[in-house]
Amino acid sequence: MGTSQADIDNTFSDQATQLRTVAKQEADNWTGAKAVDYYLPKLGDWDGDLSNVDGISKAFKRDDINQAYSKLADKAEGVLGDGVVLATQADWLALLERAYRARNLMTPIRALAHATARRKGHGQQTGLFGQGVLEYLRGVLKQSKGNS
Repeated sequence: MGTSQADIDNTFSDQATQLRTVAKQEADNWTGAKAVDYYLPKLGDWDGDLSNVDGISKAFKRDDINQAYSKLADKAEGVLGDGVVLATQADWLALLERAYRARNLMTPIRALAHATARRKGHGQQTGLFGQGVLEYLRGVLKQSKGNS
């Protein structure tokens, strides 16, 4: 049996802690009828300047996670949970970065264009809600009930 090689990444831990801290502050402020501060991620190596578009990635860096994942795949060491832990952390950091960029850098026209295209795709028979999730779940049920 293998030995776990993965751990919780510092950037991931910092961002999760920041989200939890801000959520508590916002809830406290809302229930106390106070203004809510503008959300900022844990800055890490980023200076916080929104005009430094390339620098934003420093707050959500995934280099260490990606290297650990590559090492895990190359050497076939560790346990299955390592891949899950590493991939989940990388996915969450990427999601946080995309959401932060969208919130702060997308113009209203671009946001409308993206929303329109997304809704068009969702409305297709073969889109997320048609073929995507429904057919996926039907396939899982078919497999789990033994119907080939």
